[in-house]
Amino acid sequence: MEEILFDGVYKKLHRQTSAVLKDVRILKIDDNTPKELIMYDTAKESGCRYDLKNGTYLQLFFVGEFGIPFSTFRKLNKENFRYYDLCGKEFKITIGRG
Repeated sequence: MEEILFDGVYKKLHRQTSAVLKDVRILKIDDNTPKELIMYDTAKESGCRYDLKNGTYLQLFFVGEFGIPFSTFRKLNKENFRYYDLCGKEFKITIGRG
């Protein structure tokens, strides 16, 4: 099973521990990005937020084992392009090492 790492417990995950990657798209984050998207993506259960910097990212779309969808961003780089080949694969969600 593949693994996706998160640096904390994010609200969007709904405590799901596995998910299937459904799609990947390239998205630019800048001052014109809807604040709703940033708030959704960065909110942790602790009340803190991840500091998502402006740049170009891969947006990964998952459906977790409870049937709850979520997305997450990963930096656009050569290493992360592997996600395109992993659509349809199941991922273990790992918290605290990302």
